[in-house]
Amino acid sequence: MRPGELVLDIGSGYGRVLVYLEQKGFEHVFGLESDFRYFKKNPLSVVCGRGEQAPFKDESFGAVFSIGVFSYILEDQKRMQLSNEIQRILKSRGFLFLSCFMISGDEYHQNKYREGQKEYGTFGIFESDSRGIFRHSRENELRELLNKFRILSWKTRPFMTMNKRPASGVIIEAQKH
Repeated sequence: MRPGELVLDIGSGYGRVLVYLEQKGFEHVFGLESDFRYFKKNPLSVVCGRGEQAPFKDESFGAVFSIGVFSYILEDQKRMQLSNEIQRILKSRGFLFLSCFMISGDEYHQNKYREGQKEYGTFGIFESDSRGIFRHSRENELRELLNKFRILSWKTRPFMTMNKRPASGVIIEAQKH
């Protein structure tokens, strides 16, 4: 990335990623968040909106971060819309940094996925113990969502969910063609 490039965090929440990026020397960091509850607590520049309909001009950003956002989007069509919007707003050869929960093989999650499939029609969608509804992804689903990007790095690793349950995740670095 060139100095002075704009950086966007989609689903910025309380702004942890924004603060981190600013501390690392990025000068022009922005967030995109749809949940108004976070706006009072977020210390930096945040725009209200959804990633699937990003309110930015084509090729505006040198880098886009999407930390966990795909786990909150249940529908295939909206997940593809988000991927297409990221591709649209990234500059040529811009970078995407994405993390996402993956399908976990443990008994707890497998049971939740089966229950969710009955309810929502898709394996991987489930209701957590705290009543949140999430979607964990298969590798082929994410690769299809990112088919317009060049994958630079794909690292699977264990994560802890908000409910302190172990789960599988992936951290992806990609570049727009």
